[in-house]
Amino acid sequence: MIRRGVLLLVLAIGCDRVDLAPPVTYKMVDELLATDLARWKGRSLRVHGYVKPGSIVLGAEERTFIIQKGGKELAAAIQGPVPDTFKDGMEVIATGQLFERVDRSGYRLGVTELSAKCPSTYEGVPGGRGSGSAPPRFQ
Repeated sequence: MIRRGVLLLVLAIGCDRVDLAPPVTYKMVDELLATDLARWKGRSLRVHGYVKPGSIVLGAEERTFIIQKGGKELAAAIQGPVPDTFKDGMEVIATGQLFERVDRSGYRLGVTELSAKCPSTYEGVPGGRGSGSAPPRFQ
């Protein structure tokens, strides 16, 4: 009887500490678009690709753009601010959910978090990755 009570107590404490957030699936945009998109509808996704040049539309409440890679394109939209480094051709990782368009012409990623990578931070600068120079030494 005491063992059962201890077991229930341990389970109750353990359940209190379990993260019940839905899992987020990471996909490159071309990999995602090679699948049946209906199976991803409404699920949390992290989509990696590049902003299609000329696709950014900065509206009053919503910013829309296209994420592309390997000839595949996915429309995306975010409400609120975007990173300062967000521009045409930038590598991005967009986290959100996939929704079917109202006119049923395809799907769109409703972005809740957007990360834009800045290649100049890592390449072509002294000590940066691929620059051929050693990192700075501190004394």
